[in-house]
Amino acid sequence: MRLDTFIPLITLAAALPSRWGSDSTNTPCRSTQLSAEWRETVVQNWLTIWNDMDFSLLDVAVSPDIIIYQDRFATGTGDGSIEFVVNNASTFQSFVEVSRNGFSKYVFEGTKYFGEDDLVALEWTLDATIEESQGTTAPGTDVAYNGTDLFVLDRCNGVIKEVRSHQDLIRWYHALGADVGAP
Repeated sequence: MRLDTFIPLITLAAALPSRWGSDSTNTPCRSTQLSAEWRETVVQNWLTIWNDMDFSLLDVAVSPDIIIYQDRFATGTGDGSIEFVVNNASTFQSFVEVSRNGFSKYVFEGTKYFGEDDLVALEWTLDATIEESQGTTAPGTDVAYNGTDLFVLDRCNGVIKEVRSHQDLIRWYHALGADVGAP
């Protein structure tokens, strides 16, 4: 291919929208560099919010309009499930607080993470100790399960604007002794 033919192709490709919607290369938002170091900071902030309930990090870690897409949670009675709607920073904070109810220990460990541009994937394990009876599991019992969160970062300021959380809730409910049907 001749160079004078190749250069217009590069120009055309640069003008096309990105895979995640409209291209922000022509906006002031592109000034935020979403580096590997920043993605590591995002992961650390997320884990600190969950593990230490350090809500002072909300402004630098999540969008005011954060949305979390996640599996529904079983009622534990074998008759359905409920949805925890998280669609802003306030409901996210409430979700973190409520999630810890009934546990004396509730710690997320990031086992692996990777990312590129405005996407970060975090694989995690939750280690918890039951404080109050949950299902048929006695207080003092250690339980664990794992999952993966996919973060979509805001290209303007680098905060988490969307989370797609995938977790092994069946293992979690069985560890809690909840009736969620046959394994």
